[in-house]
Amino acid sequence: MGKSKTKPTKVTQDELNFIQNVVRAINNAQMDIGNLELQKSRLVNAVAGMRKELSENQLKLKEKYGDVNIDITDGSIKPAEDGEINKKN
Repeated sequence: MGKSKTKPTKVTQDELNFIQNVVRAINNAQMDIGNLELQKSRLVNAVAGMRKELSENQLKLKEKYGDVNIDITDGSIKPAEDGEINKKN
């Protein structure tokens, strides 16, 4: 009768270390992705809030100065496309 070879019941320590390292790296990458998505969501909401504030401020400026263009580098007021600076007056 032939010698019966028993099957191993565990992987080698090197194989186990490799598997554990790869799984850990995957878990860390997924955690990083989740954190980035959370950060992205917060920034998207912040930008939406800033856009709302800008729009509200633009309406106030339009009421005060009329339909004009304001240069954001120096604050100068330029006539709107039709050439009138302040339609209100």
